[in-house]
Amino acid sequence: MVVVLLALSGMLLLVTWLLIDQSVRLAIFADRHLIRSMQLVGAEDAFIRSPYLRSAMIGSAISLGVSLVGIALTAFWIWQWAPDFHHPASHSALLWMAMGLALFAFLVGWVSHYTALNKYLRLDTDQLH
Repeated sequence: MVVVLLALSGMLLLVTWLLIDQSVRLAIFADRHLIRSMQLVGAEDAFIRSPYLRSAMIGSAISLGVSLVGIALTAFWIWQWAPDFHHPASHSALLWMAMGLALFAFLVGWVSHYTALNKYLRLDTDQLH
């Protein structure tokens, strides 16, 4: 049973990563002409990347906060609804889950934005359309 749950959660994690990555690629694709314009006026790659990566981290922090509030509210509701499920070890499990979720949120946001930006920073002008 545990193996099935781990496989299912792994598949859902992969689907989540792919959905976020494709959304980021689409958003960066929409800004490809702006990125090219910044390059044409002499902006360096790090200067172009910084606002996108900053907004990715802010978006990751907001989504992390919303998800942690949702998880906490769900846990408190379960503990009130079925007090038998409340176990002292569940507090440390929730802490580990929150840290893993934070790592996932920031890692996916940063890596997706960084790779999508690098793609358009390296493109020739002929390949933009």
